[in-house]
Amino acid sequence: MGYHFYRLYHPKPSKRLKVLAVFADFKGTANAHDVADTVLSALSEVYQQQIETKSVSVSSGGPGFAECIKNLRKLPERVEVAVLGPCGEPRRGWYFTNSNKTCAAIDASSVISSEFVPRDHASLDLTTAGVGQLIRHAYSNGCRELFLGLGGAAPSLDGGIGALQQMGVRVQLTDSSEPNPIYGHHALGGSRLSFSSDEDLKTRCLMSDMVVHIASSTPATFVGTRGVAQSQIVTSNLTPASVPLVENAYLHMADSLKELSGGIDIAHVPCGGAAGGLGGALLAVTNSDLADGTYITAQEADLRELIKNSDIILTGEGCYDGAESEGKVVTKVYQYADEFLKPVVVICGEKKNLPEYLDAEAHALVSYFPVEQAMGHTRSCLKTLVHDHSKKWPAFSELRAVR
Repeated sequence: MGYHFYRLYHPKPSKRLKVLAVFADFKGTANAHDVADTVLSALSEVYQQQIETKSVSVSSGGPGFAECIKNLRKLPERVEVAVLGPCGEPRRGWYFTNSNKTCAAIDASSVISSEFVPRDHASLDLTTAGVGQLIRHAYSNGCRELFLGLGGAAPSLDGGIGALQQMGVRVQLTDSSEPNPIYGHHALGGSRLSFSSDEDLKTRCLMSDMVVHIASSTPATFVGTRGVAQSQIVTSNLTPASVPLVENAYLHMADSLKELSGGIDIAHVPCGGAAGGLGGALLAVTNSDLADGTYITAQEADLRELIKNSDIILTGEGCYDGAESEGKVVTKVYQYADEFLKPVVVICGEKKNLPEYLDAEAHALVSYFPVEQAMGHTRSCLKTLVHDHSKKWPAFSELRAVR
């Protein structure tokens, strides 16, 4: 990964050193944009005209994904909508869009965040309806390309059916009732799905003239060993004894969605279990693609080309453990940096269990400052770290510190 190749490829800086910053959020202390801005501003103070800086937004698909797309696609307008929260309570949802409303970006967590759910509230009593209401509003407003981040959403057990109902799918329970909205306990009891409009039935697709890019921050599937039922043991109050019941219910929902869509099987699709199965449900009956958010935003940002044309890349996250997860921003940066033999410097809040060759090149704030200071004054600590230690980083060692 990354920097160890620098020892084999060590060009002299020509003209100004091109520095690219690609950070993930330092969760709870600073967002990715603020981290990049602080680090690059501090470098400019030290090296001034000797460097050329650029930052780019990349998101794993969690909270902040919509903000990332807003910056990449230039979506300046924020539209607020009255929707339902995860417990069915009234909330104000929102999405970013452009001036002619043709493109929009939504964070599911802005509507159905796990933070909105009381600690003792059962997943059976949660719904994804609010996300469907936001999507329907954006579509009615003219949106024909939608970006949706699913990370951070509450672990509803409605399998995404609650959202589909708000978008135009008719949901009839086994007792022939049609409750609105649909909650987890409705979906798990079995239901018959059908399209409400003749046009949707003809195309086997909701809003068929809109492309939906669905971003997940988890590889979870709809069913199976990495499915919703198994993951909810960890993320919610589902008991091991309930897993077979939930698994069977999700198998039934997957079959219903397959029948509704005319043959699309989402049971074991990676990321299909995101947001309790909302990712898979939308993939089945919308004109959509589903991937980890890092891949989607890296493609939008043309990250590979940016790294190719840079001299050094600065990246990092709140807690860096070196795990090579495909959904992590740092992993994606190393992937492209290794391809072009570019040096990488990792700046993080803390680092854990790193192999020696990575540990030496990862700079954790808690290694230089007391934890309370690093957590409470992150930007100030980042600035001091750059001022005091960047001269030791690859490529910068050949520059003259002005400050």
